[in-house]
Amino acid sequence: MNPTFDAITTPLKDAVYLTVGTGVLTYQSLEKHWQDAAERWTDQVDDNKARLEQLTRTFEAQAQATDRGVQALEARVDALVAEVEQRLPGVAGDLLGKARTTAADARRQVRSILTPTAS
Repeated sequence: MNPTFDAITTPLKDAVYLTVGTGVLTYQSLEKHWQDAAERWTDQVDDNKARLEQLTRTFEAQAQATDRGVQALEARVDALVAEVEQRLPGVAGDLLGKARTTAADARRQVRSILTPTAS
């Protein structure tokens, strides 16, 4: 071959190889960064999902405890109202009894809406 031709083509080949090699290394580096970012994002999503599930369990437990407390209070008030109902004369006692029954039905309906499993 011609030494001048080799003097021109050898640096050109080296430049092409260097460009291709740099491109491959850059692609691999970017791919690694994307994989690392995807792993970090997945870990964060999993952590947040676990936290949300824990918060949901805590909230549900507190809501159930509150509902039990409200039911106990309702039972005490209902017993007191029933006692007053018994002491009232005829029509007044009947009206209080109907009001108490209506209120109990309303409470059950509200409870069934707020806590469907608590009915």
